[in-house]
Amino acid sequence: MADMRISGLASGMDTQQIISDLMRAERIPLDKTKQKKQLLQWKRDAYREMNTLMSKLRDETLNLRLQSTFLSKKTASTSEEKLTATASPRAGNVSYQISNATLATAAYNSSKLVDIDGNGLINGNEKISNTTTGKLNQSKKLWEVFRDGDFTNNFTWDTKVTDTVNVFQEGKNFHLSRQNIKTDSLSSGIDLNGGESDKIKVTSADGNSVKDYAVVYDATVRLTTDQVYVNKETGQMTFGENLSKDSKIEVNYSSYKEDLISVSSSNEGKVFQLSTPGLIIDNNNFADIKDNQAIIKTTRTIDGESVTEETIYTQVNNKNLLIEGQNTFFVDENGELTFSNNISKDSSISLNYTHKVVNTAISTFNEDGKEMKQSFSFDGSESLNDFFYKINTSMIGVNVYYDEFTDVLSVSRKETGNFNNDLNKIGGKEMGFYGDFFTDAFKIDTINEDGGTNAEFEINGLKTFRHSNTFTINDFTFTLKENIGTTPVTVTSKNDTDKVFESIKSFVELYNETIAKISEKLKEEKHRDYLPLTDEQKESLSEKEIEKWENLAKSGSIRNDPILRSVLNQMRIDFYSTVGNNTGEYSQLSNIGITTSNNYLDGGKLVINEDKLKKAIETDPESVFNLFGADGDTYNEKGISRRLRDTLTSTIERITSTAGNEMRTNSQFAIGRELTEIEDRINNFDRILKQKEDRYWKQYTAMERAMQQSNEQMNYLMQQLGAWSAQ
Repeated sequence: MADMRISGLASGMDTQQIISDLMRAERIPLDKTKQKKQLLQWKRDAYREMNTLMSKLRDETLNLRLQSTFLSKKTASTSEEKLTATASPRAGNVSYQISNATLATAAYNSSKLVDIDGNGLINGNEKISNTTTGKLNQSKKLWEVFRDGDFTNNFTWDTKVTDTVNVFQEGKNFHLSRQNIKTDSLSSGIDLNGGESDKIKVTSADGNSVKDYAVVYDATVRLTTDQVYVNKETGQMTFGENLSKDSKIEVNYSSYKEDLISVSSSNEGKVFQLSTPGLIIDNNNFADIKDNQAIIKTTRTIDGESVTEETIYTQVNNKNLLIEGQNTFFVDENGELTFSNNISKDSSISLNYTHKVVNTAISTFNEDGKEMKQSFSFDGSESLNDFFYKINTSMIGVNVYYDEFTDVLSVSRKETGNFNNDLNKIGGKEMGFYGDFFTDAFKIDTINEDGGTNAEFEINGLKTFRHSNTFTINDFTFTLKENIGTTPVTVTSKNDTDKVFESIKSFVELYNETIAKISEKLKEEKHRDYLPLTDEQKESLSEKEIEKWENLAKSGSIRNDPILRSVLNQMRIDFYSTVGNNTGEYSQLSNIGITTSNNYLDGGKLVINEDKLKKAIETDPESVFNLFGADGDTYNEKGISRRLRDTLTSTIERITSTAGNEMRTNSQFAIGRELTEIEDRINNFDRILKQKEDRYWKQYTAMERAMQQSNEQMNYLMQQLGAWSAQ
């Protein structure tokens, strides 16, 4: 809070005004310093404005350094509804005739069950549990939809995950298909519990060699070339050597779910439910609870302390074997747990168990005709929607879709074309299905596959084919939309003169705009009588008056600036100088109809002769490109746009070192360092002025006190004289 000062009580003088006038005189040097600071800030901002302008022009030079800008092609088709085409800049001005063309199709397969009534239904025999609608319920868990013994053709569940991991790229690190699982055991004599005999099989890309890798479970072990580290928690595999592209990793394992059931007063008793049932049942023997054990932990308070007791219950295979007092339990096929004893509240039931597992695999062929096989494994707790999603998002390249209205499952390749020409591989079909889930559950038979055909056509009389309906020939990309008969569709291409012309015209207009604004700044009048307003001066003016004054004060801040004069001169040289290594007929701008304005007041603006420029583009677009975009080691060899970019980049850097940018601090450019120095001087001056003002007040306050004392003495004397006279 400012000091409250009352002046002139004794002297009758306006001390406030006197000190204010004194301080106004003292502040004159400070005001001049602040004005200098403002002028520097305006100069900095003007420089940055020019840098923004030149940066925009520099960015546009890129377009004129791209061959695609000048060699752009325009194509036309005599039947756009049947065939379209685009041409790359390198394509010639040619004509193609396409005839006798048939569209490529994608391989397709679907359920082919016919029941006794002639219905083509997956579940026409009504042995699927969802008999309310007679259709598959895609959101239900697999174990609910496909129960053991209920499905036709003896569809069975597996107890192990059969996993085939394709090596799509050479490397050492891979994942089991079912990530974030607990892998407790591998079949085929492989046991993931630390056994020395555990191995994982890798088949080479050509299928001629198989190598077994010994499994290691300690991540700190330095792996040899015949070892693989397996992380039981995540399913990650790290091999001791790189596996080659297109090789296959084969492994079988079980995945266990760890279940934890909390017991409260509302559910205490003998009967509980597993959270995600879908379990392996073999003749009413629940064989896949790990170690056939459930662990009960009960928390009690004894002598004021919380104590947790642990009791192990053993599984029995018949509910009738449960006897009160014995620590046993039974689980049925629905995942219902029944214990021989009551399980009290504040207890937890912990056990690990596996689910029924569906193992299947799909194979397709890549562009080289090599068969690629991917395995899929789903446990009973997953739904059909999960099943479809995982296949559809996999790298095997197929789409699976179930149509509930026809009760048919369809499987199709995402790519069109026939990639398999070997009748010995899945009968020459495009998609192979392995395991009985596709064949028995969905009645998918490879022999029923349709489609998988190539696009066949004649191009200028040559019979050929492509896998896709979009294909590239000699830098032309064709898109076949309909079959074409014997009457050919003609596709032609020519230089896109209009596009090239517009690119050059746009650049010239931006160049003219840039040099006009730079010239305007260089010629801007300097109003030396209009200095930046002080705070005190602003108080007496309106906002409009302040704006008008400051516009005049800002004017000419970079008038006749040597950096900007230099860049204007150099840009003119860049445009007018001959391009020495151009093999075409155009080596100067004037050759293609771009010249300097005859009006000297235009400051070197460029003028375009549109007819001459368009003719040059049509006649020799390569030479026009080299005129602008040619690269070279010397200035003479470089095209105009490359010269301009170098000139503008150099100038922008010079201005940035002088005026900085928003990313730089004051210490990183010249004007900024000067501003910092001035700011320090202003702060020091402010301190000195404050001290002077305080001193003036102290002096005048002392004078007021002295005059007050004098007045008091005078009054006393007058009182004494008056009293003496009265006597």
